[in-house]
Amino acid sequence: MLKLLRKKGVSKKILWVLAVVIIISFGFFGTAYLVDNSSFNYAGKIFGRKISLDAFQESYLHTRNQAILRYGEEFYKIEPFLNLEAETWDRLILLKEARRRGIRVSDEEVIETIAQYPFFQRNDRFDKLLYHDVLRYVLRSSPRDFEEGIRGTIAFMKLYQQAASGVSVAEEELFEEYQRQNAKLQVSYVLFSPEDYKKEAVVDEKEIREYYEGHKTFFIMPLLINVEYLKIPAPEDKTAAEKDQQESQIRQMAEELKTASPAGPSADLKTVGEKYGITVQESGLFSQEQPNLKIGWSYELLKKAFEMEQGQISEALETTEGTYILKIKEKHPPHMAEFQEIREKIKEALLLEKAKALAQNKASEYLKALKENLADTPQKDFTQTASPLNRPVLKTPLFHRGEYLPGLGISKEFQDAAFRLDTQNKISEVVETSRGFAILHLDSLQPVSQEDFEKEKAQFAKTLFQEKQNEAFNDFLSALRIKANLEDNISKLKAQRERQ
Repeated sequence: MLKLLRKKGVSKKILWVLAVVIIISFGFFGTAYLVDNSSFNYAGKIFGRKISLDAFQESYLHTRNQAILRYGEEFYKIEPFLNLEAETWDRLILLKEARRRGIRVSDEEVIETIAQYPFFQRNDRFDKLLYHDVLRYVLRSSPRDFEEGIRGTIAFMKLYQQAASGVSVAEEELFEEYQRQNAKLQVSYVLFSPEDYKKEAVVDEKEIREYYEGHKTFFIMPLLINVEYLKIPAPEDKTAAEKDQQESQIRQMAEELKTASPAGPSADLKTVGEKYGITVQESGLFSQEQPNLKIGWSYELLKKAFEMEQGQISEALETTEGTYILKIKEKHPPHMAEFQEIREKIKEALLLEKAKALAQNKASEYLKALKENLADTPQKDFTQTASPLNRPVLKTPLFHRGEYLPGLGISKEFQDAAFRLDTQNKISEVVETSRGFAILHLDSLQPVSQEDFEKEKAQFAKTLFQEKQNEAFNDFLSALRIKANLEDNISKLKAQRERQ
């Protein structure tokens, strides 16, 4: 334990921004459930050596703590979308490499790092009580465990510096990249959308059946549920007494549904809903992969629904939108789709594929005719040349790389093709985009000015250097993962649990 840290103040001033949100209690959802009744007695292997479940759990806690400190209050919103298990394996792999390289971290470095966290400061100084409260109530960690986790994080930073030490940015490269990122252009284009040719596409019954027979494994239907539910809206503009009355009513409803019969509730949602003036709603069948977005449920509510059994009624579930009581009306396990069940979807997919081929052929024919017209009358502009070919010519605004384009979105393929054009080569070949096949014409190019470059040069060089360092480290980590040859039992344990 770093006793010195809890005795000294901090001279470096950092804004203290999250004190209000961090002194909260939360339930820990980690990997501890994986160790119970499992058929594996170790978490996995890296570099040919076993990693115990305890060692993985400890590293997982450090990974999660770092994520909480990194994202602050946003962590609880994005946690379901983080792959903390994968990050934990990376942490273990990097720690192993740091030890192999003899990287050491002193107590003073740990003290210096922890002292800079705004979470542990009050009035611009390290606060001992605040530090202990955050560790106890937010991170659920002992000081020693937390400090050792920070020691590992500092070791990663040193490893990062070593892996990216050979990175540099040449003066010519700096201007070229600045030009690439900041130059703007405007193009005209003709788009051939597959949707325009679906009426010309033909698919017969034999093709549909053959596709089904040859791709049956593609048609495994996911778990589907249909949910009946009561929604009691969140109280707004109500007095304290009205809010208390609503909470009492919700408790009474939940109790009636829970205790109506020893063998299960004899009262259904409709009966209880009518009694309290609340209409029962129904979601219709949906899967986790394609939830019914119209009902507007949170991730947590959807997750709870899929954990329930058919016929089961939930307790009252409070959300920011209101309080819900759910009943699983139908639950269909994953299954291989029958031909008639999937026939229309196969037909639609085959029609779209044929329409796509038609669109590509039409685009190629159009490009050939366009080039012939331009060869005959080179003085004409693109729109004049294209107009006799009876296809609308569309125009983009002036744009730079990565910018959203109306009607196209952020299409990398389209933009890459556009920025390959120049004054000597103004017309592209046929370019496939997510919206269809396009032919582009360069109308105008706005290069960057030397003056703008000089103004932004210092900051741009810093940003580019950081990007190149990150790229070098990512390459290093990818190679290290291959060398580690990970055997991941955690993923197997999770899959095993989900099947139970």
